[in-house]
Amino acid sequence: AAPMAQRFATKLLIIGWDAADWMIIDHLFSISQMPNLRGLVERGIRADLATLEPRLSPLLWTSIATGKTAAKHGILHFVEPDPAGEGLRIVSSTWRKTKALWNMLTQSGLRVNVVGWYASHPAEPINGVCASNLFQEGQPALSKDKWPLTPGSVHPPAMADRIAAARVHPARITTDELKLFVPRLEMVRRSDELMTHLAKHLAQSHSVHNAACAILKERADWDCTMVFIWGIDPMSHLF
Repeated sequence: AAPMAQRFATKLLIIGWDAADWMIIDHLFSISQMPNLRGLVERGIRADLATLEPRLSPLLWTSIATGKTAAKHGILHFVEPDPAGEGLRIVSSTWRKTKALWNMLTQSGLRVNVVGWYASHPAEPINGVCASNLFQEGQPALSKDKWPLTPGSVHPPAMADRIAAARVHPARITTDELKLFVPRLEMVRRSDELMTHLAKHLAQSHSVHNAACAILKERADWDCTMVFIWGIDPMSHLF
């Protein structure tokens, strides 16, 4: 038999799904959907995830990344005071008071990648690649128009072009893909803003997925990769 140390995987992949619910997942399992996730559950362990109050996503996912409550990590809401004195801005990594897992692993000499995690912008200089939660923002009205990356959203800068190319514009979401969520799409008015929002959130999820794959294809010698997919939460609110 192989030595015990060789029986365990040497890579840790953390995938965060905001608002994923076992009630929905179990139903999909029962109708033979999501076979890959079902395989992981059958070969591993599942449990309900406890939460904290208030139930605000940036607060909670920063607690997951740091192991600390909001009173200690400092991320308290979706927005924060703008240091320039011009109102509010999207909550940022510079507001965090404590180390996140990606900082701890970097200090331990391990290679870590982070994609789309809440309150990770601007991207921190870690031993690996960070594509912040704002790397897919600023999309132009038309998919053919230039779409510059949000400044500071990718570390190291050498990965910026590959991360930019991974982004998906909402206009590239096909009718067939929308029909997976809205089977009677032909009955929906073209002016219905819900379809615009649906396409936007699907595109955002695709962008995160593509960026993560691009990073993992770049180098195989990583120790931990953390990917955060937000789309389930806003779509659940909208629908």
